[in-house]
Amino acid sequence: MRHNKSAGWLACFGLLIGLSGCQSLSPSASKQNTLPRWLTTALAHHPEQIGKPDQVFRFIYRQRPYFYLTASCCDRFNTVYTDTGQRVCAPDGGFTGRGDGKCPDNLHIDQVSLQRVWPTTTS
Repeated sequence: MRHNKSAGWLACFGLLIGLSGCQSLSPSASKQNTLPRWLTTALAHHPEQIGKPDQVFRFIYRQRPYFYLTASCCDRFNTVYTDTGQRVCAPDGGFTGRGDGKCPDNLHIDQVSLQRVWPTTTS
């Protein structure tokens, strides 16, 4: 009998270990945390093309995902890109701190919910 209880505990422990490795993200949540290919490539191989960003944030504007790239240093624009890599505008940064003045009137970066997507934290 003792052998059967040990085997039962081992099976339960194995099941718990196996389940702990599963992610509970839904497909849409997982997709939200994924960087588009153009951005992954630019960050890895050509960061100068996108201003060598310090951080990348994702946000939704008019039911569409956008990416906000913050500059790594002084007096550079913080830039917004579409999910397809098209530059939209710089809502802030630059010498004045007010961006490039090309953002749509109702796009205010301080009024959207930003989710940091790069660099990712590992803890």
